[in-house]
Amino acid sequence: MNYFKRALIHVKANLGKSLLIFIIFLVTMGAVSTAFMTSRMYNKTLEQTFKDGTVPVYVRNSYPDDLIGNITYNWNDYQEISSQQKFDIAELEEVESSDISMYSSLKPGQLTMPNEMLDYGLSINYVKDPEQSVSEENKEAYQFNYDKELFKNNPQSIILNDLILDENNLEVGDTIVLDINSDYSEVESIPELEEQEFTIVGSYSAEPTQAMIDNENANAEEYGFEPDLTFSYLYTNAYIPLSAGKSYLKYYEGVDQQNGEAIGASATYYLKSLDDVSKFKTDVEALTGTQVEVEFDLNSEESETAEGLSVIIGIQSILNYFLLFGVVVVIVLLTILITLFIRGRKKEIGIMVALGETKRNIYFQLVFEQVIIMSLATILAYPICLVILTVLSSKFGFLALGLTIVPLIQSVIVGVIIIGLITLIPAIYTLRLQPKKILL
Repeated sequence: MNYFKRALIHVKANLGKSLLIFIIFLVTMGAVSTAFMTSRMYNKTLEQTFKDGTVPVYVRNSYPDDLIGNITYNWNDYQEISSQQKFDIAELEEVESSDISMYSSLKPGQLTMPNEMLDYGLSINYVKDPEQSVSEENKEAYQFNYDKELFKNNPQSIILNDLILDENNLEVGDTIVLDINSDYSEVESIPELEEQEFTIVGSYSAEPTQAMIDNENANAEEYGFEPDLTFSYLYTNAYIPLSAGKSYLKYYEGVDQQNGEAIGASATYYLKSLDDVSKFKTDVEALTGTQVEVEFDLNSEESETAEGLSVIIGIQSILNYFLLFGVVVVIVLLTILITLFIRGRKKEIGIMVALGETKRNIYFQLVFEQVIIMSLATILAYPICLVILTVLSSKFGFLALGLTIVPLIQSVIVGVIIIGLITLIPAIYTLRLQPKKILL
């Protein structure tokens, strides 16, 4: 292990050069350590956010990026996931339930609304399970009372708010005829959708919770507007089986040339657990025939940990850009610096070779010189980054890392890989020479 002692002596004897390399390693290992720490914090926060329920996600086609992150596709060539495919995705086995909105509404005037809802039509929600389609933060506001078997087996079922039933003298078991052409579509009305007959299989009641009222008041005060405490969206939903919405799509074929859709459709899928996300992505890609991104729908989670999750995703995004380019730049920079430093040590190395020191041991000495500097940089950078992230976690609501050395071990492994790369070229440059040539 003489080469290790020589490495330590050389680092001490060349403090100026060692300090320059130390500073570069300090920044690099700080970023690498932070990346591993945030990854573990992200996973902990993710598990906490969705520990008590299903996992809401949405799907989009992957954006092809160039090396510096710019989107390279042509908007004219970009193909959205079609409405038909979104309904097909909802049938995958990983999907516990789904909330699909086709930006469609029942036109005002078809049903009489209670006074506070006079300006609203009914929003159509195509769902597997009405209760599961309600976001977690709003679940306590709803109370459903409906025949689940009828809703599941009869595509022309409908569930309305009990205030609307009362206003229109309707009861469960009655049938109603509605025009379900989209109020938001720019295309002409489709005759086949003008007279759809539905059977009322149940109703739901809704009442805003105190938490919702407090949140609305807080937002109004923060942004300077009058709070809307009517919460009309709680009452103006019409729930229709997913199979019905899927069958209506055939009427739109050829009406709108963009993706074969007459109206846009957005979908949130509620997966059974976090373990299903990977398989869900694979199944969606097989179904759509294209690469997709599966992203968590944080809008459906208003908890503190969900907000923290958004913050930590932002931190990861910044780190990804740094690591993509910064590590490459650091490797090139350190390779050049170490090569220049070693060129100045040619006589020293030549004497060592002439005295019988093996080239392997000389290479190990070069490596250990950088390992010593990298280790010191990591020992300093890691706790600093940990403290910063812990402070941020308490402020923004994502979960702190806690007592674990796994990110530290991961960072050291990356550091060793970097050292192997940056010492390879200078070592080859020097050690390929014969002792007499090195001494010249």
